[in-house]
Amino acid sequence: MYTDLTYINLSMDANLPRIIVLQKNLGQGDNHPLIAWKVIRNCGYEWSHPIRFDWGLSLGLSDIHGNESPRISLGREGIRHQMCPGTGGGVIVKTGSDPMEISVSNRTGRESYTARIYRSGFLLALRPRILPGETVNFHFNNTILIGTGLRVIQGQPLPPGRLSDFKTQIDLSGLKKARILMLGGGPGPGSKPLRFFLEGRKKW
Repeated sequence: MYTDLTYINLSMDANLPRIIVLQKNLGQGDNHPLIAWKVIRNCGYEWSHPIRFDWGLSLGLSDIHGNESPRISLGREGIRHQMCPGTGGGVIVKTGSDPMEISVSNRTGRESYTARIYRSGFLLALRPRILPGETVNFHFNNTILIGTGLRVIQGQPLPPGRLSDFKTQIDLSGLKKARILMLGGGPGPGSKPLRFFLEGRKKW
């Protein structure tokens, strides 16, 4: 299931800041990097950009040697996984489900792993260096955060302390499609702060 959003630039700001969309992992407090899930670049005045929000997630793991596991589709429900020893490396095993969280445990007993969560094929969150015996949790609500930046790269962690820049929160619960409008900005001393509004909501 998807929610289809359309970003539309209605700002006269000539700087064309990058538009950043992300979600906060609520499962680990503040002990994880914020990832720029979607970055829109060079979208001019009255131009638009599609954003497909897949309600299903996928999980991928990597080890310290740069090897990567196949991605596992998680659907919408929380799922528990363990990284267990295998004949040729670690094996990902589903061990149960949880309606609130995605849980990843390292049971290999020999090296650390990095867990990555993807939405719509793009990196949404990661937890590096999961040590042997350690369990980490991912949990996301139905809200996206949107803001602007100049040098942010899609799929890369944001600099520490940037969460306060994302003042616009959009709850996607029950939405099939909608438009996100950016207004404000512009030349001269009378320019207003950039602002985001949701319109054209269509419910399921």
